Amino acid sequence: TDVQNWNCRPTGLLLAMATTVDSRDSNNCKMESSHITDSEAALYDRQIRLWGVAAQNRLRQSHLLVIGARGLSAEVCKNLVLAGIKSLTLLDNAKVTEEDFAAQFLLPRESIGQNRAQASLERIQILNPNVEVKFDSEDVSSKSDEYFLSFDAVIATDCHQHDLIRINECTHEASVPFFSGDVFGYYGYLFSDLINHQYIEEKPRLKNDDQPVKVEKEMTFCKLKESFSHDWVKQSAGNTSVVYFILQVLLKFRAQQHRFPASVTFDNDLEKLLKLRSELTSELDLDPDTVSEHYFRFCHSQLSPVCAIVGGILAQEVIKAITHQDQPINNYFLYNGVDDSGLVELID
Repeated sequence: TDVQNWNCRPTGLLLAMATTVDSRDSNNCKMESSHITDSEAALYDRQIRLWGVAAQNRLRQSHLLVIGARGLSAEVCKNLVLAGIKSLTLLDNAKVTEEDFAAQFLLPRESIGQNRAQASLERIQILNPNVEVKFDSEDVSSKSDEYFLSFDAVIATDCHQHDLIRINECTHEASVPFFSGDVFGYYGYLFSDLINHQYIEEKPRLKNDDQPVKVEKEMTFCKLKESFSHDWVKQSAGNTSVVYFILQVLLKFRAQQHRFPASVTFDNDLEKLLKLRSELTSELDLDPDTVSEHYFRFCHSQLSPVCAIVGGILAQEVIKAITHQDQPINNYFLYNGVDDSGLVELID
């Protein structure tokens, strides 16, 4: 792990972006030349007062992809659509099950057996009729690299590790912001890769003055694959959130079982999780007590309060990336509901 680093840049590019709207932004988003209408100004009045007209315009011209339609992505979709993006595509090939209703509030009760993304569409659209909402019922694994590059940002949830790495490899190469996240019982995480990200941060003046100083900064991110190959032999894991290691075990479980742990199969799943825990600590040369058995008793299914917390922060980071406002998380947010704690960590 490491601390977040940033450097001021004297070019003035982003300072100009804070007051004007370009045909394309500094991360090559596919911006359209248009202006906020009077009705949109009234609808988004409070957030325009918060982050300005230029930032709102960048939001309303952004085309976003959300992969997975479980509880976490429902929170993310809700927050992004209410913020006033241009379009949202929800990609999921799974069918609605009874367990989905515990945390996925976008699904009608009569939708069991239907495609999860399609069943969520109507309630997403009701949240903001100004946003174009689409669904895609194909398997994420069947999508070409070019598919992901047609969006201004990709948010991947409920995915296999190999899909997360593949998608991030192509988005990183094309400078498309990438986010991944998930919720496992009382635990949740998000990862962000904004490549080389420029942003504006407001600093209060030293003297009495109502107007803050706008400072231009830049931050560099690593790919998800690099964060998974961190050398824990050279650096102690003692200060790293246990959620990071729980995540590694759960992704291995998903790769083997093609699902995440569920409450109905708790006993069998726990046995498999503990075996994977032992393999992971041996592989990383970690003390087995780093991730005790106790933690794996709280990682089954998705809990709506945890989805709300992680989903709110994940959507916030997407908005920061699109608007280039405020310092982003680099690169993990790890939430532990058992200890009621959330940590931002840089693991590369």
